[in-house]
Amino acid sequence: MSTDCEKIKVVYIGGTARSGTGILGRIFSLIDNSAHGGELRRLWSRGLRPGRTCDCGRPHADCPVWSKLLVPGAAYLEPSIADLAEVQEAAVPEAHAWRRALKLVRRTSPPDPSSAESRYLSAYSDLYRAFARVTGATVILDNSKNPGDAALLVDAPDVTAYSVHIVRDPRGVLFSRRKRYSRDNPGRSRPIETARVAVYWVLRQFTFDAVRRRYGDDRSLLVIYEELMADPNPALRAACRMLDVPEPESELQAGRPVRVPEVHGPDGSRLRRFVTTEVVLRVDDRWRTDLHPFDRALMTFLTFPLLRRYGYPIRITE
Repeated sequence: MSTDCEKIKVVYIGGTARSGTGILGRIFSLIDNSAHGGELRRLWSRGLRPGRTCDCGRPHADCPVWSKLLVPGAAYLEPSIADLAEVQEAAVPEAHAWRRALKLVRRTSPPDPSSAESRYLSAYSDLYRAFARVTGATVILDNSKNPGDAALLVDAPDVTAYSVHIVRDPRGVLFSRRKRYSRDNPGRSRPIETARVAVYWVLRQFTFDAVRRRYGDDRSLLVIYEELMADPNPALRAACRMLDVPEPESELQAGRPVRVPEVHGPDGSRLRRFVTTEVVLRVDDRWRTDLHPFDRALMTFLTFPLLRRYGYPIRITE
């Protein structure tokens, strides 16, 4: 159980959208004394939008976690969520997050106490500590994905942060985005969109590589999505060693249902992806056959150097 004098451990999971940050958080939630907060930065960036719930599926007022967190006077809610959203945007904006993150990893001193970065870092740390107190956890899992957050948290005085970078084949990321936003025909060629996703993917990988270097080997971890889906045990054991906590006794098996704890993120998706407490790990590689050949070739060309770095094949056989 966490106490006020304990320094909370925060595992910040980063990568691109559709890269498996959520499922990685669910796997890591099997670590003893951990709690998964989903994308905690959304408390400010999205706010408590009408009709939305906690990731567990309950209204915030009925959730066993957020009903205790959303209380008057909480430091991470003052003076208001809207005001803190402005502070967040000034400190670590979502747009061009890589640019701010690269600036933050190069700093040699803590942010000025009067700066937006310092105020945001204080609010985020307050939220982590409150989340730990309510859940009784000593390890908080946050898959908010913003590299600026991760870069800022590295020197947080009140929590011990760790950076986990998950990488997914960019062609898989592209096809997953197509399925999510263009369900009518995800296989149709869209070269301009493909180029944009390629740039986004490359910038995110370069940035999180820089963030991992800033954290150092003892406080950072690289996870390959496809390896995780094929066998989650090495990544889970590596995370336990990084956090200096006991490894789970039982082995997880890909393709078989795995019981996982609830996720208590502040802005639950209408898709209710995290409501279930049972997940099945399977590699989704339908992009190999269903992604348009031109888009697949274009994505391969634009991301070629990093494909080689992360061990992905250049030539794809259907």
